[in-house]
Amino acid sequence: MTTDTTAPQLITTGDARPKVNDNQLVLSYTDTSDLNGAALTGSAGFTVSSDAGTAITVSSAVVSATAKTVTLTLSRAVANGETVHVSYAKPAASNGVQDAAGNAAVDFHNQAVTNNTPDTTPPAINSAAVNGNHLVLTYTEANSLDGAALTGNAGFTVSGAAGAAITVSSAVVSATDKTVTLTLSRAVTSSEIVRVSYAKPAASNGVRDVAGNAAVDFIDRAVTNTTPAADTTPPGLNTATVDGNQLVLTYAEANTLDEAALTGNAGFTVSSTAGAAITVSSAVVNGAAKTVTLTLSRAVASNETVTVNYAKPANSHGVQDAAGNAAVDFNDRAVTNNTPADTTPR
Repeated sequence: MTTDTTAPQLITTGDARPKVNDNQLVLSYTDTSDLNGAALTGSAGFTVSSDAGTAITVSSAVVSATAKTVTLTLSRAVANGETVHVSYAKPAASNGVQDAAGNAAVDFHNQAVTNNTPDTTPPAINSAAVNGNHLVLTYTEANSLDGAALTGNAGFTVSGAAGAAITVSSAVVSATDKTVTLTLSRAVTSSEIVRVSYAKPAASNGVRDVAGNAAVDFIDRAVTNTTPAADTTPPGLNTATVDGNQLVLTYAEANTLDEAALTGNAGFTVSSTAGAAITVSSAVVNGAAKTVTLTLSRAVASNETVTVNYAKPANSHGVQDAAGNAAVDFNDRAVTNNTPADTTPR
């Protein structure tokens, strides 16, 4: 008869690898025979560590001989998502884990444990911020939110100035970002005090995580208002340069100019020290560059002194910024003449 001299060894791969659920950690062994079912004492040589701050001790260890498993009862439940490792060293004061033939199980160190503890923690609101008509709620959640579409206001209510209600038009979940973005019926002003509340709607799942835990209700949560102050500053002329028949006006403006088409001379007039008159044929806006380019009726000479005037035309909006502030009128603004000198031989 062949004698069993092979030591039991921990299975570390596949479905039988070490796993924990709540405070129960199960270790499966490979061996040609059954494990010894004799009772183990104390921690039985097992130690468990976690990336969380709270320590874990092994309260007891129980052998299932025919299943070839050892189940450790831990001093606390392991949280969903917690990273856990287990080690084993045969204790000096007892036989420790062994097979029915008396072969002591192989020691191991810092073996990763699959965490099967279910997620039972509901998502909770972490922060809320509004910009214009978009209010973004960020949730604290170990995994991700359920990305299923939300309907209507999804249980959210918002108040603004003097506590007046602001209707929530829609709510959209970003599962991996753990955010819910509310589109409001109107933009809030930069100085408005905004609050948001949530109550899980009766007719739908509302906000929840991928494990199905419903988000925590809350009332009158303060919202950080990042809406910029309204632009009430009109664009003012910064520089004016001319090259040939192209006169470029650059404006000082915090945002952009309105790119709506300008008609005719758009309120601009140009004069020169030369005898020949100059009219403005057209004016074209570049919103992002904050410029207005005038095409003149003739090219200016390199030695001409040129000035430009502007008065908002009565029959059109004239130059304005994206917020609708009309550009400032000006008179006899000197123009830098960049027209090259004529070097053609005579």
